[in-house]
Amino acid sequence: MTTKIASTTLITLPVEILRSIAHLLLRSDLPAVSARGHLLEESYVDVLRDWVYPNPLPLTACTPSLPCLTRRGARSGQTRVCYRGDRGPTRSAFDLLYVCRHLRRTLSEDTLFWAEGLLLHPYRLNDALQFALAAEQPRLSFVGHGGACICVLEQLVPRLSITKRLDLALPSTDLLDRSPSRRIQEELIRGAPLLEHVDLRFDWAHAREDAVKKTIVLLPKILTVRLMNSTFVLGGDMLTSLYIACEETAFRWPRVDIYKLLRFCRNLVILSLQMCFVDVEELPHVTQSQYPDAGFVVLSKLRYLHLSDRPLEWSQASSAFDLPPACHVHADVILPMSDSRDYSIDAMRLDIERAIDNSRIFNIGFYHRIMVLRLQDTGTLNHAWQWPEYMTVAFGDTAEDALSFRDPHASSASGSFGVRNSAFSLLSVETPWMHIRNDGIRLQRVLDNFLRACRDLGLRYVETLVLDISRMQTPINSWQSMLIELPNVRRITVLGPTSFRARPVTELAVALGTRQETIDDGGHYLCPLLQSIYVPNACDAVPQEMIGRLDISLGGRRNPASGCTPVLWKV
Repeated sequence: MTTKIASTTLITLPVEILRSIAHLLLRSDLPAVSARGHLLEESYVDVLRDWVYPNPLPLTACTPSLPCLTRRGARSGQTRVCYRGDRGPTRSAFDLLYVCRHLRRTLSEDTLFWAEGLLLHPYRLNDALQFALAAEQPRLSFVGHGGACICVLEQLVPRLSITKRLDLALPSTDLLDRSPSRRIQEELIRGAPLLEHVDLRFDWAHAREDAVKKTIVLLPKILTVRLMNSTFVLGGDMLTSLYIACEETAFRWPRVDIYKLLRFCRNLVILSLQMCFVDVEELPHVTQSQYPDAGFVVLSKLRYLHLSDRPLEWSQASSAFDLPPACHVHADVILPMSDSRDYSIDAMRLDIERAIDNSRIFNIGFYHRIMVLRLQDTGTLNHAWQWPEYMTVAFGDTAEDALSFRDPHASSASGSFGVRNSAFSLLSVETPWMHIRNDGIRLQRVLDNFLRACRDLGLRYVETLVLDISRMQTPINSWQSMLIELPNVRRITVLGPTSFRARPVTELAVALGTRQETIDDGGHYLCPLLQSIYVPNACDAVPQEMIGRLDISLGGRRNPASGCTPVLWKV
């Protein structure tokens, strides 16, 4: 009875409302697609830790097993089995078609619905294509909830000329050792006049010869492009968002080709280049001559620039890109922090200082005085004596702004600078992620030298420090060297500790209550202007009791007579 009432109610609704209901159901069915970020995941260690090795593939699988059985498909979201063998959840938007004949006829004839409504679902794809192709002017959208397999290519490639959106994770080869990326590229060259949004992520299991041959394809209506490990890039005069990422050396591009592409994209607003440039310095001298100077690029409408690559590429982009004043710049400099025998902490500090000097983020703390410091170690058994995975400082006008620096669409973080460990960023560096050896590098020293090298970002002007240590396995043992670089800080927020008894919090109290005999600003105590300390994740039963103990650590010495303001602890 209830079903009949619901059917009767739906029948009486206008087609515009029915279409809206169906679209809402589609979006609820695809949370992973709608919520997906456009930058690579910040922590590759976490991606690998979450990558569950699958059971043996079924005999009928048509997805090559290599990316499924190794970490090479983890970041791209590559499927583990043939999608035809994965029943998956029932897609409620398509179930709406089977409520009654009237709804099925109404939605199947609605071109606007099928322009957005084509999903890759095992038992509904053929039905969806049948409905979509029956429309007078079909505009297809191939959207995958997770990874897709090479079966999809047989349906997708012949119809690219009438496709509006592609959002798929695909393997880098098929069972006949052909490149899916190359097949899609060849069809795009023939023409894709309706294509507006492309998000294609290939694994890096097979870097064959044809991966070295790169192609620029210009499309008339393309708006957003996100490509990982692809043999082609897309551009056009209407393009507003471009993301290119490469995990293996063979998939990377000459700098001159990427800069050439950018000159075709005059309306670009968001640009993220992630490990996508050929490392010319590692090539033989004879080969280096094949990579000429890339020239100058004017990006007059850019509002968000993210570059994750070696120091040379950051320096080249800093001098070659003509950016508007409103553009927010975010740099991830990849350093060889994987073998301390060949790379020292002093070398890291010098590389950071060179990267910051004469860049767009020089002295950024003078204009935006809220800073977020984030870091993550590797989380392996001997993590206390290893290089971290990454360390980042980000700036903004509010703490929320600074924390959103990895969201290109937020555009509220004013700028950021970070260093990343090449062992977890450049996958051609062969370092087993679960077995990083004890290399004698103390994490605390690395952090202290990182902040010291970041002085030219304007740390002395920072008034609010947000320290995010929620992803650290090793507690901070000493705050002294860190706080020396922040003489004007007034508020400190520590994210991660769940108790005021946590070692980072108690060590902070000890550092603030210890008189400094030699300090740069001539004061007696660290951070003399400090007013409040927040530990928002603390869940102590009686927090005031522990706060009282922390105040005892301060010893009553931080007072106006000593040139300091009293410190207020807050949850």
